[in-house]
Amino acid sequence: MIDYQELKTYPICDTDIWVDINIAKIDNLLFSKYEKIIVADVVENEILWWKSNKEFSFISENFCKYKSIKKIIVLNHSDINDVDKALFDKQLLDLSDRYGFNFKSGFKDNPHDRNKGEIVSAIYADNYKIPFLKSNDGTFKHGKAGRAAFPNLIVKDRRQMLLDLLDDENQVFTYNQKIDDGRIFMDEGKRIYETEEASEEYIMKKLQKLIGK
Repeated sequence: MIDYQELKTYPICDTDIWVDINIAKIDNLLFSKYEKIIVADVVENEILWWKSNKEFSFISENFCKYKSIKKIIVLNHSDINDVDKALFDKQLLDLSDRYGFNFKSGFKDNPHDRNKGEIVSAIYADNYKIPFLKSNDGTFKHGKAGRAAFPNLIVKDRRQMLLDLLDDENQVFTYNQKIDDGRIFMDEGKRIYETEEASEEYIMKKLQKLIGK
């Protein structure tokens, strides 16, 4: 059963912000600041995908650890009351048609629909008045589809989140750079896997060279 009052107490997070938090290894600061976070079930499934990634499986493992001690509240669409569920289903369909998000399966757990996790999270955040933590992609920037769809939604991007968690601008710069470096490492690893036939040892040597290890 969903505690709707509790939903207003903690921020909701998209997949990318959880990835950023774990790359920077500041999950302790996140939970010290907010005590708990909320994630949509579709975001949970996106995060659990990282189990299969040898170098970044800690992203999924940390999620499971915090969920087990009730620091992460998973908002399951199936548990939402019927009135809200019908409203949200229609809203997602309307957004998909109007802004071209192409959500083929509604609220069903299909994390392969691009932008789905953050849009589902935004629907919950907007309707339940939950602060929304997300990463730095362009979907919610001024003039983009996410901002047009949710003009009044309170959205904190990665830098704003870091400012909340860290003591000064120097720390924000350092951790933001650490996340950027980790993202480059992650993206290059994906590119190599997809374009080059090579052993895992060879791939790791290339990645280590990229980051100067």
